[in-house]
Amino acid sequence: MRCAIFGCNSDNESKNFQGDIKFHTFPRKADIVTAWKIACRRKDNFNIKNAYICNKHFSENDYVRNLKHELLGYKPKNWRGLKEDAIPTLNLPGRVENPDNNNDRKQREELRIKRKNQLELIAHILTENDEQNRTNTEHDDRDNIIKAQQEKIAQLERERKAIEGIFTTAQLKKIIHPDVRPRWTIEDVSKAIILHSAGPRAYRLLLKKNLPFPAVSTLRKWLSKIKIVPGILSSIFDIIKRKEMNVRDKICILSFDEMKLRKEYTFDKADDEILSAFSYAQVVMLRGLHSKWKQPIFFGYDCKLTKSILFEIIEYVQRSGFDVVGVVSDLGGGNRSLHNELEVNENKTWFINPSNKEKIFVFADVPHLIKLIRNNFVDHGFIFNGKQIGKKIVERLTDETNKSDVSITYKISKEDLNCKDARRQKVKLATKLFSHTISCALTRCGMNGKMDGTNWQECADFFKQADNRQRLKAYGLQLELQNKIIDTMTNTFKHIGINQKSTLMPFQKGIIMTNTSLKLLFNDLKRRFGISYILTYRLNQDVLENYFGAIRARGGLHDHPNALEFRYRLRAQILGHNETSMSEHANVKEDNTPSLQIEETHLGFQCFKGLLQQEIEDIGTEIEVVYELEDMEYDGLENIAGYVCKKN
Repeated sequence: MRCAIFGCNSDNESKNFQGDIKFHTFPRKADIVTAWKIACRRKDNFNIKNAYICNKHFSENDYVRNLKHELLGYKPKNWRGLKEDAIPTLNLPGRVENPDNNNDRKQREELRIKRKNQLELIAHILTENDEQNRTNTEHDDRDNIIKAQQEKIAQLERERKAIEGIFTTAQLKKIIHPDVRPRWTIEDVSKAIILHSAGPRAYRLLLKKNLPFPAVSTLRKWLSKIKIVPGILSSIFDIIKRKEMNVRDKICILSFDEMKLRKEYTFDKADDEILSAFSYAQVVMLRGLHSKWKQPIFFGYDCKLTKSILFEIIEYVQRSGFDVVGVVSDLGGGNRSLHNELEVNENKTWFINPSNKEKIFVFADVPHLIKLIRNNFVDHGFIFNGKQIGKKIVERLTDETNKSDVSITYKISKEDLNCKDARRQKVKLATKLFSHTISCALTRCGMNGKMDGTNWQECADFFKQADNRQRLKAYGLQLELQNKIIDTMTNTFKHIGINQKSTLMPFQKGIIMTNTSLKLLFNDLKRRFGISYILTYRLNQDVLENYFGAIRARGGLHDHPNALEFRYRLRAQILGHNETSMSEHANVKEDNTPSLQIEETHLGFQCFKGLLQQEIEDIGTEIEVVYELEDMEYDGLENIAGYVCKKN
């Protein structure tokens, strides 16, 4: 071992080592250790656990006196009796020590006092440093705790926002305090009514699983507070009146239609009255033209909508701050009578608003018009461009194309053409008939000589005109092109002949009236409100048809309500915020199946044909059968090839 004092050459492994030199380990007290390290005069960080200081640097007074040893003259070999506060002071680097401390007690005492003062100063400095370090450590710990709490708060805030998107305030209180009865709001009850109407058994199961929803008895109490009576639903209309809307959001359309009821007498226990046996319910729906909202505004039993009732509804809506700009209905007998009462026809498609003297434009329900066109085409046929066209041409087409398993007229069949009763009311069958696909199939068969003796060219032109395949934006954004298409359709149905009649049929008048009203309504709204487009799918009765479907669905398998059931289902539907599976675009879903292209060859088919040719060269006669197919089968394969290439 070697002495830790800088410049000291005491080393027990050296050849010049003197046996009377003793080495002392560093003490345990922190302040004494610091004093020893200072005495070493070293700049490096040495390990005090393995460091020693020899006895050359300690005075006699630094050792503990053992009187017993002194009296006996005994000096133990390994005696290391240093005092606890002993500090090396002799033979230190940079100092001139007095070797004769035993002869001068006064100097030794002064040195001892000086050493003690130094020790106290060092201890004081160390204490202050320890306190400062402890304070800094406490501050760091507090900062870490604060940071951790802030991160936890941020996480809880994110979780709170996520939960608030699902649960309301009352529901959250119910979760946190399950034993406290919450104060349910109209929003809570409305959501619960929607869930309950979707499935009462499922709703009760949710309650058993302790999900925060109002009890079934609570829903019954809320429903009992709302009185639904025939006429204007003024109390219900307050729901939509309380919403914050701008001027454009309040532009609205009135649509009305009838819903068939089960005709039977019923007894209303709540009002203690007997309801007569009614055949249908007349419902008037208010719908936003430039914003997504709807609200039933009127209903009545076995009630035809007259001019006086319509004006009463319009005046009430106008007083509530909304602006009625149009009415939509189908072309039933009662609605045509209303048109006559309003003096509305294909030439004058508007009447005056009784409140603000502005024009209100009249529209026929377009999906209903499509069904009427199809039914008249099948039943009577049309005279188009001076030629008779009808279902016989389409039947001839299906006979020619359905001889094999692969057909280009897969969209239609003879059963679809000759459908009866409820199937005649399906819009999808009508749109499949008047499609670009059938038009192309007629052209293909006619050019191949398979439609000789029929007016296939005129029929194909009519179908192509009925299904314009141009991708258009909302009405008003491509005004010139859109008006051209509308004018062409108007002119077609103005001059088309049906069953040798000299006057226009109701559906012809409805098409002309609707096309004219659309153009006039756009110009009027542009003048009054500065609008730039109209979403035409909001100018039909889809909203009512889907609403009726939702009311029927509330009864499950019992989907044909009587008058009393209709009233209660209507109330539940309204309080449920009118949640339905309403189509936002059209009464007919878009058919994504690619249509047959006649004018140009598919790039996809060229690829397909090239693959076939390669297989023919490799295999030979097995694939040559492809070129022996008939034209219609080949066209069917071409259509399939184009479909596959498009999907890939």
